[in-house]
Amino acid sequence: MSEELTAKNSLKKNINFWFNECGLSKSEVINEVINWKNFAYTLKELEEAKNEAIRELRN
Repeated sequence: MSEELTAKNSLKKNINFWFNECGLSKSEVINEVINWKNFAYTLKELEEAKNEAIRELRN
């Protein structure tokens, strides 16, 4: 079973990588999220995914 290809899922995988493989702190991951780009998705999808991820990370 494959995951749906969405900006949100792509960003979640990056967040896991930044935490688990790179050992970044929460504030460093938030900075990575802010600067994250992926040309496979529209700007609207990217911004929605970023905003949701940042909200979750700050809670």
